[in-house]
Amino acid sequence: MLFNSLVIFVLLIPTVKSLFIPISKPLSRRKPNKVDIFDKNLAIWWNNKTNRWCATDDMCLHRQGSLSKGVITKQGDIKCGYHGLEYGGCGTCKHMPSNNKPLNLKLDAYDIVEKHGMLWLTDNDPLDTDVVGNLLKTTHRTNWYCVDVDTGIDLLFENSFDSLHFHHVHHQILPIINRNSPLPAIEEDTCNLKWYNQSGFSFTLGNAQFTFIAPYLVTFTINNYFNVCAYILPINENKSKFISNLFLPCVNNLQKYTADNMVAFFTPILNNFSDKVFQQDIRQIVPQQGYTKKYGKKYISNYAADKPIQLYNKWVDEYSHLQSSEIAPPQSPTKPNLHPQESLSAKILGIDVK
Repeated sequence: MLFNSLVIFVLLIPTVKSLFIPISKPLSRRKPNKVDIFDKNLAIWWNNKTNRWCATDDMCLHRQGSLSKGVITKQGDIKCGYHGLEYGGCGTCKHMPSNNKPLNLKLDAYDIVEKHGMLWLTDNDPLDTDVVGNLLKTTHRTNWYCVDVDTGIDLLFENSFDSLHFHHVHHQILPIINRNSPLPAIEEDTCNLKWYNQSGFSFTLGNAQFTFIAPYLVTFTINNYFNVCAYILPINENKSKFISNLFLPCVNNLQKYTADNMVAFFTPILNNFSDKVFQQDIRQIVPQQGYTKKYGKKYISNYAADKPIQLYNKWVDEYSHLQSSEIAPPQSPTKPNLHPQESLSAKILGIDVK
């Protein structure tokens, strides 16, 4: 169930249907790489003959060696470092050393593209939406922050909805952030549920807006200016991949040029700041996970600000059993046209292609 209900956070897009999922920053093109995602182990490499990324299951079918410990051949295939079997980007075993028998070995293969400074898992469906690409029409991205963390996705998701924690957990991260001066009380009449159904929900809380589009994304913005993009992807039941970015308004080429140079100059500072903020969150979430596993979630929620978290858990209880292909966007009942022969990445996403 966990891996059929991916949770991806993307900001500023109110209605999106997409199987365009970030999994890593660009990797080395000189050697195979390993990426763990959605309870799968992927070997990813650059084929310099076709000039594209290739990805298959990491486990060699011969004696279960790791392909990512191997090498890239001159033909652009991947060679197992254990016994030398070679696989193409489509997953077919092309060569088995010291063997004259016909080969009938094939790994699952996945479609990977490089765009917007990230590697993305895609099914190449023409109906897919390039969420970040749409964002970049009116905003400018900063540096991607990517980290694997030893906690499940649900508490990371809740933390992303939690506006109350910021002044307490991130005390003095900036001079204006002070636990002794928390956010003012949020009145009930400033909380407005716009819609709620199997597709997700949209909720305003004061000047902030949260929109969860199941099972892939959440949008979050404050005053139509401060926009943060945070993807939370399950690696396995107890480990998640957190990928985030900050998007800033950018309406002309001069602003874009200025932003490009500013981001490049401040990238080390931004990386350090992002890591410090996230590690402060994890310091709270890890023991919380221990207690919720031991006692279950027994929250006392008298705060109006807790409503997005309540809505998320309500949605999980009511709809997380649905296959992702059963969840249609709020304004579009069309389901993805997924075919396993053409869309091998559907397998890793838990899409029902029957």
